[in-house]
Amino acid sequence: MDSLFSMKSLYQVVVRGLLVGNFKQLWKEIVDPEYSFDNFRIVYPAIPRQGNGHDCGVFVMKCMEIWTPGVDIRDYFSAVNIPNIRVQYANQLFFSSKNTADKSLVKQFFREGKFHRVRKSITSGSNESNMTRQLRNRDCTTQHCI
Repeated sequence: MDSLFSMKSLYQVVVRGLLVGNFKQLWKEIVDPEYSFDNFRIVYPAIPRQGNGHDCGVFVMKCMEIWTPGVDIRDYFSAVNIPNIRVQYANQLFFSSKNTADKSLVKQFFREGKFHRVRKSITSGSNESNMTRQLRNRDCTTQHCI
């Protein structure tokens, strides 16, 4: 999955050749020297495209969260949704039960109401698909979604 470069870009051609070649070589050395990958093909799933060089981490995380064989991930989010998704991930990380950091300052800030709660849809336009509504509703149901 690559949200920046297309399947036919020079970058993908070079990287794909290196990755596939190294994978086959290591498989032969470590797992099974007789196994053939000749019947395998490289598949590029339909994913949203990023418009810059710095949102790739958020794209990777969201694509991995959503990906299921046969699902068009573009039905779930696009580049315009990345700022909201970034906030959702920050909230999930910060308020995770596994995060042992002192959260009292932030929790006090919320209790005192010293902020403007903004809850924008992560979709653009009113023609959102049913799958997009389900994703939006699933991701924004936590008490910490802002």
